[in-house]
Amino acid sequence: MAPGLYIHFEPAETFAGSGVWHPDAPTLTKIRDRIVAKPDEWKKVLKGKYPVEGDSMKRNPPGVDASHPFIMDLRRKDFLSSVRFSERQVTSPGFLDDFIGASKAMDPLNGFLARAIGLPW
Repeated sequence: MAPGLYIHFEPAETFAGSGVWHPDAPTLTKIRDRIVAKPDEWKKVLKGKYPVEGDSMKRNPPGVDASHPFIMDLRRKDFLSSVRFSERQVTSPGFLDDFIGASKAMDPLNGFLARAIGLPW
């Protein structure tokens, strides 16, 4: 499983997304381990233009300290970021530039995830 970009076109529901959705257990462990090992790098991701979102577990993962400063992120099952686009944006001549700008803004999340998984970025 690798992080990537996604674009969804639907009337009134167009958005671009990045990250990983429901990664397998070994991949999820690698991502969590990198958050613990590289907290400053993870802070930079969290300071990005678009928030990290996705489903989370109700309980802490096994072996994770409940007082960890990123406990809510360590509970995540998904590591996603997204931005919505209006129909006006999607049909404008500048939409490709808008999409590229959003993709660049989501790049820190994808870079973090790729490095966590052991992929070049």
